[in-house]
Amino acid sequence: TWRIARTGYMAAEVHRRDTDTYTCPRRLEALGMALDLCKEMLEAFPEKSLSHKYYAICAQEFSNHQGTKEKILAGGKFAEHTKKAIEIDPEDATLHYMLGRFNFEVARLSWAERLAAKAIFGEEPPRTTYEEALQCHLRGHELREGGPEPRDKLEVARCYTKVGDKASARQFLEAVLKMPERGNPDDDDVKKEAKAMLA
Repeated sequence: TWRIARTGYMAAEVHRRDTDTYTCPRRLEALGMALDLCKEMLEAFPEKSLSHKYYAICAQEFSNHQGTKEKILAGGKFAEHTKKAIEIDPEDATLHYMLGRFNFEVARLSWAERLAAKAIFGEEPPRTTYEEALQCHLRGHELREGGPEPRDKLEVARCYTKVGDKASARQFLEAVLKMPERGNPDDDDVKKEAKAMLA
């Protein structure tokens, strides 16, 4: 079942790249289908890391097309299920990458955004730090089967920038630009961002 859910998510990403938009109706339909399958998978196999992993991914992506309240709720579920998946399978590099991205985004929330979240839910969103995000990304970088990907190195560099270690950030950004071409369109975007950060 998780393979079908993953296929639905990948189909949504194909529609995004083909149309250069996140709101393509066919993309949203594919995401909705994938999310429904992930819910079924989570109920049937709660002990499986992949159940939590793909539910977290699809729920977060789908919430990006909903209102602020739904996005905040999805963020909490994303963290919950990603951490659960890591407990079950701590060697999955992608899970550490996912948690690193979550920690980074939460760490950068402004005072006003935290206040808005508190007004909606009666409590502040979780607090994380850029250092926590960095440790997650370094772990994912270390575990990635076949070696780290350009996106892994970019995220490590972004974290190093935020914690004030410019030398290490530059080292990882330069490493991104030296990585061989893989024919992956996302790599081009990563390298453009790395060049912009080095400028």
